[in-house]
Amino acid sequence: MNLASVILKSKFTSSIRKNLSNNRQFNRRKFANSSSNLLFSRNVVRPDFDFDFLLDSKNREEIEKNIRNRKQIGDIDKLNQLWLEIQSIFKDRTCFDDEEDHSSRNEQKVADLQRLWNEFYEQAWAIPNKTSPLSPIGDETQARLVKTHGSKNEAQKWPPKLAEEIFQAHGTLRQDFSTECGDKSYAFFSSAAILEQCLIEYAVDLLKSKNFRPLIIPDILNLRSPRQCGMVTKISVNDENLSTSNDLEDHRRLVYTLKHNTDYCLAGTGETGIASMLENAIYSTEELPLKFYTVSRCFRPEVGTAGEEKRIYRVHEFTKVEMFSVTADESGTESDDMLQHFVDVQEEIFSSLNLHYRLLDMPTRELGASAYRKFDIEAWMPGRNVYGEISSASNCTDFQSRRLNAKYKTVDGRYKYLHTINGTACATNRLIISLVEQNQTFNKNVNLPEKLQIYVDNYEKTADLRTKLRFRKVFDRCSFS
Repeated sequence: MNLASVILKSKFTSSIRKNLSNNRQFNRRKFANSSSNLLFSRNVVRPDFDFDFLLDSKNREEIEKNIRNRKQIGDIDKLNQLWLEIQSIFKDRTCFDDEEDHSSRNEQKVADLQRLWNEFYEQAWAIPNKTSPLSPIGDETQARLVKTHGSKNEAQKWPPKLAEEIFQAHGTLRQDFSTECGDKSYAFFSSAAILEQCLIEYAVDLLKSKNFRPLIIPDILNLRSPRQCGMVTKISVNDENLSTSNDLEDHRRLVYTLKHNTDYCLAGTGETGIASMLENAIYSTEELPLKFYTVSRCFRPEVGTAGEEKRIYRVHEFTKVEMFSVTADESGTESDDMLQHFVDVQEEIFSSLNLHYRLLDMPTRELGASAYRKFDIEAWMPGRNVYGEISSASNCTDFQSRRLNAKYKTVDGRYKYLHTINGTACATNRLIISLVEQNQTFNKNVNLPEKLQIYVDNYEKTADLRTKLRFRKVFDRCSFS
């Protein structure tokens, strides 16, 4: 008896989904027309989407509302339509009766089923994660203010300068690399470079004290990695491969792909690199939770506003210290608790640097595809007269782990999907902007916070005299009280 016969006798559509998704014939992509594929390697198993939830008619209205609230591109009606077409093929009981039947009619049925199965999964890729009932609904203007730390310096009598102006006044910033390195390129010298290095060391030391484990991850990733993390969803897939110029252009808007090997891209965040290491992983409940951090370069082809084109707030390349965690899902609160822990760590970093910032509970349209709930921290940047985002933290529940096939084994032997949480500990360029602009003096120097001054002093012990003098010229020696 072949697979189709077994499925038909079961009479349960959930069993059809389970058995068909586990069948080797339909679980892997075909590559008849291309030697490579932008999204899948030849042996990558499809993600285990929660089809019992997605295809339950009782959930359709809830799913549609969630897609609208998050302003995503998923189409739950199309997903259900494709599933009905797949079922209609199986209702033909003569189909696949003989697995050795290579007649044109049978081969056409197989081809139709393969095509529908691929389209079915492509639609499922675009359905976003569920949303926390605590998340505000709407765009960024609906973000809920959770708390504010510190206040603006109302006593300052002079117009505040941009961080870029302060650095350029002392020759520690260059942004004239457009010919060699492209637009939005920059380089720090002397004191500016020291400041970035000290911020990284400060953040890393704090994470180590919180029992985060260090990871060194690659900057070049398979394109499936950002997609598994929910960062590449706005694409069109023609049958079984991405081959049109439009497909490639859609990818270039979101990630930098390699010119001579478009299967690979540059990592836009450390999150994707860490997540890719979890693919097909299985942990025991006793091992969880796990907390990681990585220091990596981040590459983003994002487009900023005209006023930011020649500044360092929105750039194509920067260094970031990223936090990442995997938890179990036994009590139902593990990942929520870890998200709060990440926010607490972020606040400890920024408050210890005496920054004025605000913590925001982000609304649905700011969650992207993967986040169940997300918090942003925005620091005051007086030179720009705005609050600018310096960190975010997201609970992605099992959205990413289902795409990564990352599980844990419970004490009673069951396998469940991990929950993933990510957060920014230190995005150097933006943290530097807020530090420099909030702590600038009239003569374009900067008063370093005491906690950071310790790291500067340690650096100066090993720095040569010229570097030390240069550093003292730019940054005053006094600290906050």
